[in-house]
Amino acid sequence: MLFFIALFNVLQANAVDWSTLGGKVELRAGEFLTTTDDYPHNMGQGILKLEISASHENLGLKVSPVLTTNIQDLSETKIANNHLLSSELWGDFTSDKIDFIVGMAPVKWGAADGLNPTNGFRSFDLSDPVFPRELSQTQVSVRLHPGADQDIVFEGIYVPHGQTDLLPFGGTGKIDPMDSRWGTVLPTAVDVNQGATVPLKYTLESEHHNSSQDFAGRIRLLQVKGWDYSLALGQFRRKRSILSYRLTGDANDPALPLTVRIKPFYPRQTMIGGDAAGTWNEYGLRFEAAQYMVKKSDRAFGYNSFIASSGIDRLWENILWDGSLYVNAVYIYVNNDKSSVFVKDSIDLAFTRSYGTLRTEFRLEKWTTGADFLVTEDRSSVVNFFLRHEWSEALNLSLTASLLNGNVNSGIGRLSENHRLIGQLEYFF
Repeated sequence: MLFFIALFNVLQANAVDWSTLGGKVELRAGEFLTTTDDYPHNMGQGILKLEISASHENLGLKVSPVLTTNIQDLSETKIANNHLLSSELWGDFTSDKIDFIVGMAPVKWGAADGLNPTNGFRSFDLSDPVFPRELSQTQVSVRLHPGADQDIVFEGIYVPHGQTDLLPFGGTGKIDPMDSRWGTVLPTAVDVNQGATVPLKYTLESEHHNSSQDFAGRIRLLQVKGWDYSLALGQFRRKRSILSYRLTGDANDPALPLTVRIKPFYPRQTMIGGDAAGTWNEYGLRFEAAQYMVKKSDRAFGYNSFIASSGIDRLWENILWDGSLYVNAVYIYVNNDKSSVFVKDSIDLAFTRSYGTLRTEFRLEKWTTGADFLVTEDRSSVVNFFLRHEWSEALNLSLTASLLNGNVNSGIGRLSENHRLIGQLEYFF
């Protein structure tokens, strides 16, 4: 905080280029097409973003608070209902040879679209897991570009306390299996002898203690025959927890509930990876891969993973009444090494299967329509059809139909009753 006060005083005392105050209001409301008495029938989300920046010679400052409010179909987790974790507050120093950034901001790292295997810093607000929103990380970032052409860059990032994913439940010490349509489906009772049932209740215990520091470095080679390359090495705390669970109570006494005690576990991982991005004719090509190796003392609840992404995209212009068509296709390969050490009494909340995505977008004047497809290796799918209209320079309106399908035993399949229609308003000022 002292750093930002000193930077602000320097900017105030000199001829500073202050940008005009701007921002955005975003409102989303959705209605689920399949309704039951056990689950909420609708959802809502509101986002208020303000932004102001200033610069003077080599110094810069950005202040951008973002208030996110998730309404109705959520758990009791107050930090997930209202939070400022997508806000930005950072100052930077730039020069011909070295750049510094200190403050709170998302970490942009990796060449792939969507999932970046080499970016172990990223975390998301998953209150609405179909439309996740990235969270900011408090960080110190250094970039060295010693060459005259700046075609080689050395970069290091240190995050003293990495923010983990915000899930549809947690934080209050209680879990209600029916409080969200997005949470893991949990039974409310268990059968015992002679057809009797014993009720179940759930308690969320404090997380397993592990260092929350994240740090990584990478070397980038830019514009090598039109391609960019990088090699990265880092160590991170996993951002999405693995839940271990144990039963307490007497299963032979139907009058007494059994308590399922759930404990989040965030293993530490070492990562080595790289990426490449370039063009071929009119196609954009991106490749990125990383190997994650779990710390030996964490292998009871963690495992090694190899993740690779390959993507291609292209924009066609002046087609179909002078419109434009954009297509982006990505394939994510995931290979997890779950040895016999990995505890079976655990729920892995991460996306652990290979999958492919396809985005098509057709734009004609102020109208944009298209679809996003995600298909996993077990044939589960998420499809979003959307229509967007730029009502004015300040106002956008959109409508999305979101459909989920899959085997009942798959992660997406268990949520296949969550088809919905979503209306969205964005106002920029």
